Amino acid sequence: MKTVEYLSQGRRLNEMIQFQTEKLKELRACADSVGAVRMKDVKVMQSSGDGAPYVRALHRIWEMQETVDQELQLMVLLDRQIDRVIGGLISGDYRMVLRYRYLNRKTWEQIADLMHIDKSTVKRWHTKAVGMLTLPDDAISLRNTDPLPAGNPGLTDLPPAA
Repeated sequence: MKTVEYLSQGRRLNEMIQFQTEKLKELRACADSVGAVRMKDVKVMQSSGDGAPYVRALHRIWEMQETVDQELQLMVLLDRQIDRVIGGLISGDYRMVLRYRYLNRKTWEQIADLMHIDKSTVKRWHTKAVGMLTLPDDAISLRNTDPLPAGNPGLTDLPPAA
């Protein structure tokens, strides 16, 4: 995996979480709007065992919430790992450019404004900083099919961020 691809995974994961959170809101709104049943001419039938439609909706909401929670855990792990990788750079300016770009998800223009430098300088520093980085052997990859990388600790077991 290339360095910029590794660093950019956080932005992609954030987009995925935002998309699923919106879908979750839609499902919750749908589940909250269960209409009243008209009892006139109701015939009692034996249940098929699948349960009421709102129960199925609640199961879908629960499953989707679990997925979002797992992706949030993965984002925290990835952000901490990226922060440790970036923290190994000698230059504070280079570290700030990479942190603004990949951890704070800022645009080139926003970084230039925050650092009071020209956008071309931001991009030049970025290129140099990326060239100096070494990815860890256990680099988290979103290409994995598992929601969380195998062997990674839970959030409570994480070491403090550097």
